[in-house]
Amino acid sequence: NRSNRSNTRDGGVLQWRGWVDDVVELRMRGRRVDAFTRSGERVQQVSSNIRGALPNRDVIVNVEQRSGRGSIIVIQQPSSRNSYTAVIRISDQRAGAADYGFSAFW
Repeated sequence: NRSNRSNTRDGGVLQWRGWVDDVVELRMRGRRVDAFTRSGERVQQVSSNIRGALPNRDVIVNVEQRSGRGSIIVIQQPSSRNSYTAVIRISDQRAGAADYGFSAFW
């Protein structure tokens, strides 16, 4: 529930939007978000805004998809094993690029 998340000491949110063709992975650590195209054309027209850094401790990251015809899922939660990095995968299996948008909460 979003109200509980907003009341936590380390709670934060990432707002992200971009044009995705096939598979893109976003790696989020602290206040940095990097996009890696795994297949298809390079991600285009990216905009992102992060409020509150992803902490250097175990937290759960959840995503709420706002736009896009494929899926957006968290494939790695931040932990000491991955230097507290969250990995979010955007998969668009249809031909051509599509506009994707989501919010990630922790």
